[in-house]
Amino acid sequence: MPVDLEEAVRWYRRGARAGDPWSQYCLGLCNRDGEGVRRNRSRARDWLEKAAAQGLTEAALALANLDDEA
Repeated sequence: MPVDLEEAVRWYRRGARAGDPWSQYCLGLCNRDGEGVRRNRSRARDWLEKAAAQGLTEAALALANLDDEA
């Protein structure tokens, strides 16, 4: 079954706004990579920072790599 990235983003956004760090992380990656949404590094950084601030190591690593890509 194919993945509907736009639908996934809707669910990630719902969880992210509710404060779920894993959803914030996934939404950050979607924004970083342009998967299901238009690529937006600023928005990616915002969501990754929120997830990292809650202690999600994966988000901190993605954030560090985002800085390396600049």
